[in-house]
Amino acid sequence: MNESRWEQLADILVNYSTATVSGDRVLITMMETDTWPLARAVHAAAVGAGAHPHIEFQSTLLQRDL
Repeated sequence: MNESRWEQLADILVNYSTATVSGDRVLITMMETDTWPLARAVHAAAVGAGAHPHIEFQSTLLQRDL
């Protein structure tokens, strides 16, 4: 998927689905590295909406190795 599609999806998630507004705290949970493009786009959209995003990374592959 190209970058503009991730940005469009992020815009829908932030501005419509969750109706994020200035001052909101947003937790973005990233599962594996494959989700990085969407996590990055959602982060940018949340910042654009005036929110305070935080990205959390989880990996089942890493958990298995530990």
